[in-house]
Amino acid sequence: MAAVAAMTGCALFEDIKSITDGEDPDFNEYKGMNVNEETPTGKAFALPAGIEASLVGCEGDVDGLLGEVSDDARGSGFLVIVELTLSNGNDSECEVVFPEGLVFVSASGDYQNGILVKETSISVPAGGERICKLHLYCLNSGRGASTSGGDFGIGVITDVEAFKPLFDVCRTKQVNIEEYKAGQYIKYYTIGTRIQEIVWAITKGKIFSTSEIADYLKKAKDL
Repeated sequence: MAAVAAMTGCALFEDIKSITDGEDPDFNEYKGMNVNEETPTGKAFALPAGIEASLVGCEGDVDGLLGEVSDDARGSGFLVIVELTLSNGNDSECEVVFPEGLVFVSASGDYQNGILVKETSISVPAGGERICKLHLYCLNSGRGASTSGGDFGIGVITDVEAFKPLFDVCRTKQVNIEEYKAGQYIKYYTIGTRIQEIVWAITKGKIFSTSEIADYLKKAKDL
């Protein structure tokens, strides 16, 4: 992980600086983001009928960055990883869909809240369980990354309009970890680094157009 960060960090620094210049570090208009400690706002999210979930935080790093990734890994991001145990009480397999903009909230407030920037899903067998390690982007740069055993809850689908251009771009890009194969994870890390910087800038009051975000992500190495 450290080697990859060193390899990509310098190359990204100037572009990251230019895209985040002018942001307000104390911006607190969006609930549950940046320095705001209130509960995030948005559209309610519910799991499918018959599906129950227990959640626990995981170490905030990239599973299998240089090797195989678990079949249970979904989503995109490095700093917030939430492990869900999904239980299916139905008589048939169920596909659980997690939509773009879904927020996961640190129950204690000690860890970063996380956001999903592209829809993902996972199937849970009839009458059985499935682990899902959901990778998310950090919404609170001043807090610590998720750690093993950290308590999280499923929140809402964000209503912050400033995120919509990012979601529009991510919808058409290879973003989620399940879209990559072994040997491609440096590429995954590189685009993810840029997405995280955009997310942080948005939480601090920066507004981007769809074309600005698309151009910024295109500059990432090998994309």
